Amino acid sequence: MLGAGAINFVLTSLFLFLVPPVDSSLKSSRWTLGKSILFILALLLLISWCNYLYSVRLLPEAFRVSLAKRDLDPFGSWIYMTFAVGIFPVLAVLVLVEKRLDRRNRDEAKRLGQTTRNLRSDVPENPLLTLSFGTGDTMSFRRDDFLCLQAEGGNYARLYLEESGEVRSRLLRIALNSFLEQFPDHPALVRCHKSHVVNLHRVKTYQGNARSLYLRLEGLEMEIPVSRSFPRAILPLSTSSSH
Repeated sequence: MLGAGAINFVLTSLFLFLVPPVDSSLKSSRWTLGKSILFILALLLLISWCNYLYSVRLLPEAFRVSLAKRDLDPFGSWIYMTFAVGIFPVLAVLVLVEKRLDRRNRDEAKRLGQTTRNLRSDVPENPLLTLSFGTGDTMSFRRDDFLCLQAEGGNYARLYLEESGEVRSRLLRIALNSFLEQFPDHPALVRCHKSHVVNLHRVKTYQGNARSLYLRLEGLEMEIPVSRSFPRAILPLSTSSSH
């Protein structure tokens, strides 16, 4: 059975660590528990098939005869044996992967929190910003009253502002890129995700788990997703602020 164990180990390692699409999927925030279960079932079926081929080609004739005497289907027997033996090491490896991803995202959240605190302490002023629309209309607000801009589909986005101590939202006809292009001199307004522009001065906390990294803003309860490119985007801001 050493050969079957080797097949189990090699295929599990190959799929979890050596095949880039599989490795990327496991790290994706869209990966769920249900997908993990389906992945385990598919992997074990593949291992069963490889073990069956191994038994047909390489195992002694006596082993195949013993299966035949018991009136057992060879492939079905390998499915049973693989699931009985292989489910535990596969689950163990998946748990290790989950813990590694969880630790990585939690560490990233701590680094982002420190970087954001450095940025907030470096810029004391609170300038007035004027946002222009394609219709010629404008609206003005203080930079630190701006919380975030959330894409709503098409060219619409929802703006979250703090007004008189209360957070209010309004739907605007503006794209996130158009919003950012109007404020190139305000690096604290950044796109943390394809669906959100946030004000780094209003970030309350960063949090991470095995599946995702997200932030919370002062005055807002919702979790805002953070893309994997976001830490690289704000690192130069932190470096420049330290000089």
